[in-house]
Amino acid sequence: MARISQVIEKLPEGLRPPRNLKSSGFRLGLDAALEVAEDLHELPSGLRARLGVYYSPPKFNFGWPMDEKKVVPVMHARDHADCLVFTSYKDPLTGDNIPILDERKTFAIVQKKLEIPQPWVLRLEDNVRIDADHEMGCLSLTNSYVNGNGTPSEEVVRRVKDFFGLEEEPRWFLDFTNTVWCPRYFFTLPNGDLIATDDF
Repeated sequence: MARISQVIEKLPEGLRPPRNLKSSGFRLGLDAALEVAEDLHELPSGLRARLGVYYSPPKFNFGWPMDEKKVVPVMHARDHADCLVFTSYKDPLTGDNIPILDERKTFAIVQKKLEIPQPWVLRLEDNVRIDADHEMGCLSLTNSYVNGNGTPSEEVVRRVKDFFGLEEEPRWFLDFTNTVWCPRYFFTLPNGDLIATDDF
C-alpha cells in the first residue's frame, strides 16, 4: 500500500484521488483536474491502468478533439474521401435510408494507409472532457486503459496530423464516461486488451 501511495503522491495535485479512498472523484475537484489536463502531453505512471481490483484512476484518451460531424468534411477537404465507409440506417418514420459513417471500417482503412503500428489504434471516442461544461468526440490513438498505454511516437503523431491537417499537438483528455477515481476491476480480453468494470 505504501508503494501505491508513493505513486499517487507523485501525481500533479489536481489529478490525485481524494484522501478518503472510500469516496470517488478528485482531491481538488473536477475543475482543478481539467486545468491540469490541459497540458497533459505525457501520461504519468500513476494514471496507467494495471490488472486486478483496486482504487483506480479515471480513463484518459490520447488524441485531438474531433467528432463525426468534422471527420467527413475534413477527409473530403484533404482528398481522403476514398477512405470513407458508410452504412445505412432506415428511418422508422419515413422509411428513408440515411447514410451513417462506419467509424470502425473507416479508421481501419486510415490506420493501414498511414502504416500506424500496434498497439496504437486510431478511432473516434464518443466523449472527452474539454472543460467542466463541455464534452466532445476525440480522434484517439490510445487510452490509459489499454495495454502498452504509453504516448505514441512523434512519427505516428506526425502522420495523423498530416493526414487530417491538424495543427495542435495531441494530449491526454479526461474521458467523460470514466471521470473519477473509484474501485474498478481490470482484466484482459482474449485479444489482450485491458478492460475495466466497476460492477464486481
